Amino acid sequence: MKKIILAIVLFAGITTLTYGDVLTQVLKEGAGVRAFSMGSAFTAVAQGPETLLFNPAGLGDVGATYRFEQYDNNGLLHTDYSAHLIAIGPFGVTRIRNQDLNGNTAELTAFGFGKRGNKGIDWGVNVKNVRQLGGPEGWSSDVGILVRFTPNIQFGFTGVDLFQSGLKVSPTARAGIALFTPARDFVLASDISFDQQPSLSYALRFGIDYQISDGLSLRCGWTNHAMTYGIGLRTPFLDMDYGVANHPGSGLVYLLSFKFGDEDRPRPNRYTSISRDCSGIIRPRWLS
Repeated sequence: MKKIILAIVLFAGITTLTYGDVLTQVLKEGAGVRAFSMGSAFTAVAQGPETLLFNPAGLGDVGATYRFEQYDNNGLLHTDYSAHLIAIGPFGVTRIRNQDLNGNTAELTAFGFGKRGNKGIDWGVNVKNVRQLGGPEGWSSDVGILVRFTPNIQFGFTGVDLFQSGLKVSPTARAGIALFTPARDFVLASDISFDQQPSLSYALRFGIDYQISDGLSLRCGWTNHAMTYGIGLRTPFLDMDYGVANHPGSGLVYLLSFKFGDEDRPRPNRYTSISRDCSGIIRPRWLS
């Protein structure tokens, strides 16, 4: 069934991916090649250092890791769109620089903290300092919640730019669900995001991550605008993520990421037969 679902999405075709202005991108679109390859349906997945901007509640499970990422590796739309992501759970730091072909430049530095809950509910918060050269400069903050409903089902919620100063951006909200196999080698995720400007609107996102072999993962996703695709390679020393999306009227955009370190932080396990990173607020009857 996993292979059938993956094949259907992979052959559905590449559509278009829409980019906003540079300031909106760094504030609203998050960071992470793996997450982007899954259509940005990452609010309930909340893994790795990229969770700082998608759902900071996930930082409680992140180990010590560093990522360097390029979100327009072929320079199709940007002269520079790169990020440095550092996490030493439960803390994280992300630095993004986004410069388009017209020279419009925005820079963001974000700090985050995630707290593991003892009843299957984690929470987290970040603070983002952002400035656009020749434009606004200020800060904003996101708040995230991650609910481990069962060992294989997670819900996530993130309030984006809920608190801010010096900026005139609309607060937005994201909610998501992620379904995992017991071995965590297959993830099916879905997000919905809400924006109130210029009027109340919503966007749907879907994503799949399938570990087809030890150290090899295939990914795909869908948003209101596009199909996205990706591949992940994991070695004992270096991990690489690669993604592809299509921009309307311009062509393919390539994304590339290199990671050092172990992004998994051991979680105290309340279920003796479930993997270390699966704990939930509902104990399955068959484990009683």
